[in-house]
Amino acid sequence: MTIATMNGRYDSITPTSPPDCRKPANARPVTDYSDRPAYRPDRPSAARDDDQPVVDGQPVSLGLVCFGDGSRDGIASGTSWTWNSRRDRYEYGRYNETRKEQFDASLTVQTWDGGGRIRLPKSLVPPLNSRGSDGWWDLSDVVVEPDTIRATYRLNGLNKPKVVIDRRTGRITVKGFSDYGFRGTCDTIGHEPRRF
Repeated sequence: MTIATMNGRYDSITPTSPPDCRKPANARPVTDYSDRPAYRPDRPSAARDDDQPVVDGQPVSLGLVCFGDGSRDGIASGTSWTWNSRRDRYEYGRYNETRKEQFDASLTVQTWDGGGRIRLPKSLVPPLNSRGSDGWWDLSDVVVEPDTIRATYRLNGLNKPKVVIDRRTGRITVKGFSDYGFRGTCDTIGHEPRRF
């Protein structure tokens, strides 16, 4: 019998099995789990091999989404009053000028063994461009090192921006001709505990 007391009074009396006899009152029963199957946690769905993106037969080894600010040359036009010294009067007319445009943007980078690609926001695509494939531009000269990733892409005949990603901080810089560029911070796509 097992007798439980509370505040000096009997609280409950329950019959016990023979193996529990002659054991200290605070002893806990030992449960045998040997007949249970071993626990194997499921892998996160994003880490499954069948969910990994494949580009031209190459599995993507690193996917990044980068948020930041970009800049590029833009053409501004408008109307204004200007002084005409020959006619000795103000004249109303149109003007066009080149100026630097700044904006918030996000881009996506994917790399694989020996290559990669970058998806540019529309704000980083000038009117004259090499027409990437559905918004993606192929990365060339891709160098993946422990601390940095370097590459270039051909935006148009005059502009071949350089991409540098710091793998320790997650910072990305894109620098092209004139005022074309992007600076931001990247996050990995998936559930990796480290930055990338």
